[in-house]
Amino acid sequence: MGLLIGRVTAVSRSQVGTVPVYTVRVKVGGPEEVTGDLVQSSALELPPAIGDIAVLSPVPGSGRYVVQATGDPDAELTADQSEARLTVRSGAAVYLRDDGSIRLSNGAGSITLTAEGDVEVSGTLEAASVRDTTLDVTLGTHLHPDSGGPPNGGT
Repeated sequence: MGLLIGRVTAVSRSQVGTVPVYTVRVKVGGPEEVTGDLVQSSALELPPAIGDIAVLSPVPGSGRYVVQATGDPDAELTADQSEARLTVRSGAAVYLRDDGSIRLSNGAGSITLTAEGDVEVSGTLEAASVRDTTLDVTLGTHLHPDSGGPPNGGT
């Protein structure tokens, strides 16, 4: 049997021997469902969501399947070639762009580390303390002179 494609109906944590895996149940046509263990990079933990599309392939001679890929059929594709974007259903995202910038975002704001090393923030930036000093700073009005230090030697 070749590759199977279907919709994810259940996801659970399990083990194959001593290896922790996500076991994924997939409806592949009619009432038929098959179960496979998700194969992914050891550096990532990305379990699929119910309703995602999954691609399974049989493990020869074992009667088992592995899930090789999953995807959200409703996802908006925004990454260009050689870029990476990790997005969860809430809309929170990490975007590694080809220009060298990194953007973290959710529905309330974003933080961007530009390719030049500058940090751009939309939304409210709160700092409880820096070097054990409590701050009450509005970034839009708290400016330092071009000398590079704080005004009047303060913090």
